[in-house]
Amino acid sequence: MHKSRNKIRLFNLSESWYFPKYSGLLFIIILTILSFTYNFQNILTLRPQGIHQWRQCDCLSITFNYFQDDNPFLKPAMHNLAGDGTGQTASDFPGLYYFVAQLWKVFGFHEYIFRIVTLLISFLGLFALFKTLEHVLKDTFWAITGVILLYTSPMLVYYSFNFLTNVPAFSLALLALFFFRKFYKSQEYRYFYISTFFFLIAGLLKVSALLCFIAIITTFLIEYFGIIQFKNDKKIFPSFLKTITPILILLLTVSLWYLYAYSYNETHNRNYFLIGTLPIWATDSSHIHNTFLAIKEHLKSDYFNKEISYSLLAIWLSVFIFYRRANKFLLTILGLLSLGMAAFFLLFFQAFESHDYYTINLLILVPFILLNFLILLKKWKIRIFNSLVLKIIFLAFLLHNISFARNRITDRYSQDQWMNENRTKYTYALETIAPYLRSIGINENDRVICLPDHSINISLYLMNQKGWTSYNIQDKPEEMEKCIKFGANYLIVYEKEGFDPLIFKQFIDKKIGQYKNVTIYSLKP
Repeated sequence: MHKSRNKIRLFNLSESWYFPKYSGLLFIIILTILSFTYNFQNILTLRPQGIHQWRQCDCLSITFNYFQDDNPFLKPAMHNLAGDGTGQTASDFPGLYYFVAQLWKVFGFHEYIFRIVTLLISFLGLFALFKTLEHVLKDTFWAITGVILLYTSPMLVYYSFNFLTNVPAFSLALLALFFFRKFYKSQEYRYFYISTFFFLIAGLLKVSALLCFIAIITTFLIEYFGIIQFKNDKKIFPSFLKTITPILILLLTVSLWYLYAYSYNETHNRNYFLIGTLPIWATDSSHIHNTFLAIKEHLKSDYFNKEISYSLLAIWLSVFIFYRRANKFLLTILGLLSLGMAAFFLLFFQAFESHDYYTINLLILVPFILLNFLILLKKWKIRIFNSLVLKIIFLAFLLHNISFARNRITDRYSQDQWMNENRTKYTYALETIAPYLRSIGINENDRVICLPDHSINISLYLMNQKGWTSYNIQDKPEEMEKCIKFGANYLIVYEKEGFDPLIFKQFIDKKIGQYKNVTIYSLKP
């Protein structure tokens, strides 16, 4: 009789729907269905393309150089040989690049391995967030749908199956939060150490992934100095020494990496990857205006559907309006994250016009907005929290946003959209040109110049040829001459409106090949 009552309660959606024993499998099934919904099965084998093909090829180039040249871990390099002819330069901590390169050595060079690794890390982070929400809310429905709502961000979906380190960093921060919650409940410091370790890896990949960790450090200091007591009966951080030690180790390690990367770039090739800030006060009013217009568009179509953006803003405001009913600790974290996001916005403002992926780690705000609101709703209006009608409405809203995200991903990979124009019209032949280059006597070790590619690595990576691009030459004969002195033997030009290779005719020896829309010349010594 007792078991039958439990079964009735389990399937009564007008009450809390909580079944942690089986929920993990259900969540994995839902993520799998979403993968097919977002067309990952077809994206899997695609070459780098779509928005930010530039940055994708930078990441792949560093990875491929680890694979092909067996570079030491702390000496990352790219196909673009840059100013000193070595191509040695650093950006993110190269742990992910190096790891994928080792997989390529075992399984062979396949770009889809990189995509799979990124996706598995992102799914691990989403699963950790789901379990965190489920344990706190004691409601499986809101935990699953809350996380899936986050995964309707077209930006997050796109980069979760891509080659950039932003989503892996974000996902590792979510995993770190899972272990921090375990520490919060048990006060066993082993969980705090594990949490700090994952925050460390996340921060090394992208320092912006430390926003939540910095918020946690701040709550530790607030509690230590007696400004706010978050728990009535005990402290969150009972031991000062056990808390401060891993914090200092993390801050020191991340600082040492960025100091090393800065020094490495100063020694070899600086100004290729950003190690620093792009603050709002270092640009002009016209750029500020254009950036705000771009952010407005991102809010409607890239970060989230505009309905979600407005809804998140509304419930963020409601949480602070009814702050007396909120969870003190979670509300403090939300407030600190909001301040951190504002600071990040000001420090990296110039990047937001064209680089949507800079905001990926700011998405950490979303689960805290939802968590604060749902806890507030559960404490204040439990009937609304458990309402079947509300759950059906939210589910319909969720399905609408899944459809929106799917359409946006389709747009990003569509060959008819502006995001793929560079590949569709100009660089497509470079993806298959390598055998032809070998057939006319250009080997892998020959250095080339590829024009009019204004990116750092797109053309060079796709051809697997080291050399230089228009990013280095900038239509200046003296820069062309420098590259030839560094050993450039061939000029590879793909057809593009408005560019005439004859502006460099004094350096051209003769035409030696034609492949689709690509012309190859030998250069005079």
